[in-house]
Parts: sequence; C-alpha cells; structure tokens
Amino acid sequence: MEADKEEAKYNSQSVTVITKEDIARKQGKSVEDVIFNEVGVTGTVDAMGTKLDTLLQKPKIFYSNFSNADIIIRTDGGDLDLRTAEGNPNPWGGNNHFLSDLGKNKNDTSIPNSPWQGIDNAKYGAVEGLLNSQNIKVMMGDILDASALKYNGGTECIYLDHEGREITREQAVNQIFCSFVGIESYYNGNELRGGDGELYNGTSKFLYVWMANGLGSFHPVGNAPIPLPLAQQG
Repeated sequence: MEADKEEAKYNSQSVTVITKEDIARKQGKSVEDVIFNEVGVTGTVDAMGTKLDTLLQKPKIFYSNFSNADIIIRTDGGDLDLRTAEGNPNPWGGNNHFLSDLGKNKNDTSIPNSPWQGIDNAKYGAVEGLLNSQNIKVMMGDILDASALKYNGGTECIYLDHEGREITREQAVNQIFCSFVGIESYYNGNELRGGDGELYNGTSKFLYVWMANGLGSFHPVGNAPIPLPLAQQG
C-alpha cells in the first residue's frame, strides 16, 4: 500500500515535455487527445514550459470601446495598432475622427483592400455610401471573426469587454455597434436618411472614414488583424 502511495505521489509530480513536433506527428488526433490520452503523458508542460491547459482554453478576443475614438480590436492581448499616415501613434485627440459629411465626400472616399470590396456592399445594406444600420452588426461580427481566424485559426472564442469581463459574441457585437454608432452620432448629430431609407440620428453615415485634420488619413499598420478601410481626400 505504501509503495502504491509513493508511486502515485511520484507520478503526480512528474512532468512529460511535449514538443510541437510530437503533437504534429499525431496526425488525425486533436491536441486534447494527444495530451490526455497518449500513453506515458503525465504532465501538461510543452517544450517552452507553457502549461498546455492554458493552450487548450478557447482563444480570447479583447476589444476596447473607448468614448473618444474607436474600437481597437485586440487579439490575445495585442493591440490593433492604428496610426496616422505620418506614423504618429495614438492619433485620437480631437473631434475630427469622422468626415463631417460623408454624403458630400463619398466620391472622394476609397476603401482599398477591405474584406467588403467597397462601401456599397449589398451584404451590409449599403446604398450610395450609406450603410443600412440594421446590418452594421453583421459587419461588426465579421470584424471579430476575421480577427479570430487570422490570429487563432477559428472563430470559437471567449470575448472580453474593455474591463476584462467575459461576454457573449452577441454582447460583443452589440457593444461595438453601440460604441461606433454613439461616436458617429456624437460627431454627426444631424438626422440623416440611411441606406435603408430610414432616418437615424447620425448613425447611418457610419464609421470607417477617419480623418485627422492636418495629419492625413488614418490607416492600419501592416500587422493589423484585417485591412481596415481608410478615408482619403481626393
């Protein structure tokens, strides 16, 4: 009996190092199968000393909904780094983040390299540069999913709000939507008719047309999760 106890004690304290190559060789098996079901595996530490139980958790999508600017999507704690055309960091500082009149300037606004191939994308209900507010949430969800796919290889994620509280994907989309719309509405407080023909208090012209007076257009750096649209003066 004592020998059994000693053996159990030893086994509980032993650690088996599993390399990525070891896992890769187990083709057709999930990481969970390799870690928990392979004979001889008694620990949960990989070759870098990282506890594998943390690697098995669903990836986390962080985002911040600041009152002055803007969603900064973050994946695994890394900021999506938005900079001005001149490369100045943290360009948020004034009430000039949005074009004052997208309707007037829409012909001078380009959205190159975006997942949506232009602002008049029927998927989001856009008509002549005005987005259907009912479909903005679809776009917000696509943004989250694009980040998750690029950085985590899948869209099954845990979502945390700007205070680190776990929320559902729907809550994340709603909070991003409310933040974007609230900011846009603040800077463009006029009643405008949206792409769906309905009147909205500054919400239908919508985001993604950031400008900085005297600084040029905002644009994402090369390692941004997705190629966010940018506004350009014609």
